[in-house]
Order: sequence, then C-alpha cells, then structure tokens
Amino acid sequence: MTKDCDPSELFSAVQRAAQGELYFMPAIAERLASLSVLGEQSPQALLDERSLEIFKLMAEGLTNAEIADKLGVSSKTISNSSQAIKDKLGVERAADITRLAVRHGVLQA
Repeated sequence: MTKDCDPSELFSAVQRAAQGELYFMPAIAERLASLSVLGEQSPQALLDERSLEIFKLMAEGLTNAEIADKLGVSSKTISNSSQAIKDKLGVERAADITRLAVRHGVLQA
C-alpha cells in the first residue's frame, strides 16, 4: 500500500490481511508482474514509483516544464529527476527514453 491510497482500498487490504491473504494495490501488482517478466534491467525494476511516473511522462514527449506543471513541482526538480532517471537507465536522449518505454511495455507504440 502507498501512503496516498484511497481509504476504502486500505480498509479492504486490512480485511484481507486479517484473513491471512496478500493484497497489492493494482499499480504495485503490475510493477511486480513486470519485474518477473521483464527482468531486473527494466525501468520498472530500476526506478521508484515517482521516477517511473516521470519516466512515463518523459516517454510521452512532455517537456520538463509540462511534467513539472502536471505534477505540481518545480521545473528544477523535474530537471534533476530527469537526469537521474537517464543516468540510472544509461541513456542520454529523449528518444532513448521513448524506445525503452515501448520495449518494456511502459508506453504503447
């Protein structure tokens, strides 16, 4: 569960846990499934949830300013995050980000 999950979803998760069951939020379950299928070098494996969100927006072609506006943070924050993402993934250009996103199923072609 994430700290910003819907209260009703948290309630359901607690109920399932009390019954001895596992519960994963859909986004986390998808990420875990991607890790098992795509391996440890995928963006899903290398990036945390916020960085993966920024990665997706970068792959869609949004500028740093557009991403910052969409996420409600400064352009400088996105610029720093963008560079860190590129470093982690070993890419330099925006086109490389898009190719990676398509290859690993983060973005549909």
